[in-house]
Amino acid sequence: MAHQNYYLDFCADAYIVNDGAVLLRLHEKYNIWIVPGGHVDPGEDINEAVLREVWEEVGIKPELVGPSSWMHQTFQDNKDLVPPLFINRHSI
Repeated sequence: MAHQNYYLDFCADAYIVNDGAVLLRLHEKYNIWIVPGGHVDPGEDINEAVLREVWEEVGIKPELVGPSSWMHQTFQDNKDLVPPLFINRHSI
């Protein structure tokens, strides 16, 4: 659900690819085929949100994969977020 009290409402989509095919789901409200995804809840980071949305919408737990040049690092409790491949800002 959209967070109406915020100036910006962040969303994340997941392109789940397996053997050259991309997973789509039929959106129940808009009746169109789209990739799984949705709104980032307060207190979530973008990676947590997209994993949660995929689980809620299609019942799988994917592995997030960043660009081939990306170097993942973990230092104590700090983890790098998987960088998005694309960012868009638009009004609704």
